Amino acid sequence: MEFSILDRITAWVPGRWIRAEKHLRPTEPYLPDHFPGTPVLPGVLILEGMIQAGECLLDLSEPGPRRRYKVESFRGVKFMRFVQPGETLQICCQLVDFRKPDGPVEMLCQGEVGGRLAISARIRMAACNGQDPAPEQSWGQKAREASPFSASPQTVPLSPPENGQETTEPFRWLWIDRFTEFQAGSWAEACKYVPLEAKRSPFGRINPARITPTLILEGMAQTGGLLVFEATGFQLAPIMARIPQAEFYFQPQPGEALLYRAHLDRLGPEGAAVTIASQQAAQMQAKAQILFALVGNDADAQPKVDPAIFYRMMLASSAFEVPTPGRPLPLPDQGIFASSLTFPVE
Repeated sequence: MEFSILDRITAWVPGRWIRAEKHLRPTEPYLPDHFPGTPVLPGVLILEGMIQAGECLLDLSEPGPRRRYKVESFRGVKFMRFVQPGETLQICCQLVDFRKPDGPVEMLCQGEVGGRLAISARIRMAACNGQDPAPEQSWGQKAREASPFSASPQTVPLSPPENGQETTEPFRWLWIDRFTEFQAGSWAEACKYVPLEAKRSPFGRINPARITPTLILEGMAQTGGLLVFEATGFQLAPIMARIPQAEFYFQPQPGEALLYRAHLDRLGPEGAAVTIASQQAAQMQAKAQILFALVGNDADAQPKVDPAIFYRMMLASSAFEVPTPGRPLPLPDQGIFASSLTFPVE
């Protein structure tokens, strides 16, 4: 794993299912950005936790040296509720298609908080060519013959936070660098530079050695979400509600840029649908369809998410500066958002 989302593995049956936990600590560095006043665990990090739990299950289920797996697709992802600081997310992944030795594997995954379903997803992964050059600890072959959410825990702790790993630089939950084109109400294109070397981990755990599919998905969601946000007149916050499908074709190469191109397919009073493609060097790297719920910050809004955070993201990613005709116009008085921003608008 390039970075660790999970706290521990609590139970498993090799070749069948695995159960893991993630406790959301109030001090996790992305929470001030996601979202100010309503901190919640980003949905893509829940998906990352499911992937990591699934990789552990595959490691438990296969004899011999550990193989690496890559994500091929997400299907039917549904977000039912937020995971808030102080809550513990219980993740369960069940193998439904496990073809040996080289075929793809599919898993049905669920996340629960306090016995209530928070997210469900179907994840398809395939083995990479070759073996992991730096295999991690072996998980052993200890079966737990019980249902996933009632097994007597036999825990395996994962990588704990390391003392002194925090940096003085504030971590920003922004996975695009800048907008390169923006046709208001229609489509937008943003770029993300793939770094040559990973910096110190912003997650306080293991350093991400690459941009993972889940972080690519977040960049795609931010590109599409800000396109939707502008189309609402900067009034409603776009929150990921469903991902009917997302497919990944290859791992992007370091030192080059990813281009996220989002098309607004549908916009209604309560939601929007966006199709996004990711390209690198003129090759299709990934594509996804994302459905957004639209929420405000009035007294009756549930959940309360301040739209100002999305306006700040548009400013930070130069959405108002691209040379494309039809680009969005900034608000005439940016001060109407200033009281709810985490730092002043420049």
